[in-house]
Amino acid sequence: MIINFLQIFWYFSFTLNPAKKRDKMGFEVGGILGLIVFVADIWAIVSTFQSRATTGKKVLWIVLVLLLPVIGFVVWLLAGPKSAGRS
Repeated sequence: MIINFLQIFWYFSFTLNPAKKRDKMGFEVGGILGLIVFVADIWAIVSTFQSRATTGKKVLWIVLVLLLPVIGFVVWLLAGPKSAGRS
């Protein structure tokens, strides 16, 4: 539970920071991108929990996704354990 809170805090504290540089039109792109990465990581974690992999492999995949949100998700998407619905 505390990891989820810290993950959410980390994403939104860096992506919704008003002191960040904005593009020429005045829009901030980081907030939307951070939200997309957050949703993708949650999907990866839930799918890993539902997979048929062993407990050790599940823990390793979840730690990878939590520590490296973007790279971990891409690696999980390409080589991660298949969930019960994915074949």
